[in-house]
Amino acid sequence: MSLFLSIIIPCKDLSGYIQRCLQSIMLQNGEGVEVICVDDGSKDDTVSILEQTPGVIVLRSVGGVSAARNTGLDRAKGEWVWFVDGDDEVAPGAIEGIRRCNKEADCIYFSAEVINHHIRRRLADITLSDEVITKPLPQMLRDYNKPYVWNGIFSRRFLAEKGIRFPKGLTVGEDMSFQMQVFLNADKVAFSSDIIYRYHYLERESAMKGAEGKRDALNHIAIVDNVFDAIKYPSLPLSKRKLLGEWAFDFAVKGAADGETIAMVGAIVRKYRVAAESVKNRLKSRVLRSKLLCGLYIKAKGVSDESFSRAYSERRSALR
Repeated sequence: MSLFLSIIIPCKDLSGYIQRCLQSIMLQNGEGVEVICVDDGSKDDTVSILEQTPGVIVLRSVGGVSAARNTGLDRAKGEWVWFVDGDDEVAPGAIEGIRRCNKEADCIYFSAEVINHHIRRRLADITLSDEVITKPLPQMLRDYNKPYVWNGIFSRRFLAEKGIRFPKGLTVGEDMSFQMQVFLNADKVAFSSDIIYRYHYLERESAMKGAEGKRDALNHIAIVDNVFDAIKYPSLPLSKRKLLGEWAFDFAVKGAADGETIAMVGAIVRKYRVAAESVKNRLKSRVLRSKLLCGLYIKAKGVSDESFSRAYSERRSALR
């Protein structure tokens, strides 16, 4: 029997969650569906739970979530691949919704429900409209630069033909790096209003509010660095480098509020030689917020260091 869907679940120390996740899948019509769970060195009862669940293919991997997903991808036989996180759930009727959807695309993104367990911050549900777009890079960067893959399914043939994998060794940004490879290579992307996923937004108990904001800013910068490395940014055509430069600055500077994070943004610009026009355009919106940002902007325009102090003072005066 041919398989239409492979569900790949990376697992590590998920004994408190994985049974709920698997049950949400097993209660649905599983015809033509395989469930592949890849354990990444669990120290709790995760493997025991997996092995006692009928119909689950259990694999083992070492090297983090990217390596686990790649291991599952190597074993997958389905026409479509769905990367599910083991501490979340598949929504009721999700698999039937996937069967019904228009599959004339390289990947399909669905709506998702967010269940907030976080005290300080809340995430909104992901609500998408039914739509198909071709040559999707500009629109995806503008409207759908989400750093997660769990609400999408991907053509296994497309991933194989384009050599798209999760970058090994990353601790942050592996989903976004994968997404950008998809955006760059896809000819057609579909969106569906059907809700297929329940994302549990869990409380990070040790994080304090101030530190959390700083960590998010640093994570965004690290994600941009990892994405540019994964997609080999300097070797891309200029048109794509400009689009990605615009996205990178918008994404990276979003939480950058102090000198350290702003300086790190500048380091990324220099490391990958981001197209000067993109740098200039993205910095304009924040140029007057710090001396370091203004300095980056001035250098992007080619102004000498000697002119910096005077130019900065003039721009500050213009703001008053």
